[in-house]
Amino acid sequence: CPVDMGFCDADDVVVVLAGADDGLIRLLLYHVARKQWHVAADLRFHHAAILSLSLESLILPSGAMCHMLASGACDGQVAMWDVSALLRQVVKTRPFDPENALFAREGSPSSLVGRGAHRRPREAEEVS
Repeated sequence: CPVDMGFCDADDVVVVLAGADDGLIRLLLYHVARKQWHVAADLRFHHAAILSLSLESLILPSGAMCHMLASGACDGQVAMWDVSALLRQVVKTRPFDPENALFAREGSPSSLVGRGAHRRPREAEEVS
């Protein structure tokens, strides 16, 4: 999703959403030029496989940017998430700066997505 989150090189950062069969939604950032992934958050609400995800950026009447995530799953539920504060917090951590290399991983997204119940990011990679 092309979402401007305030990175100085925002054109190189892509938001990727991954839904797992156990209901886990993983929000990832990918830095195209550096070929690095960052696990921004694990979101839980659904109790069955995720069927659809959509991230929309909205401009509020105040001029502020709001990032909304919609998710649907096999449990028959649809959830709306305001991930604006979460994304702002990720920007503050500057995950792709060289001094924060601990937060970024190189490699394929399959090593980061996996099944939620079986694969967890290292503690330093989670954003609360």
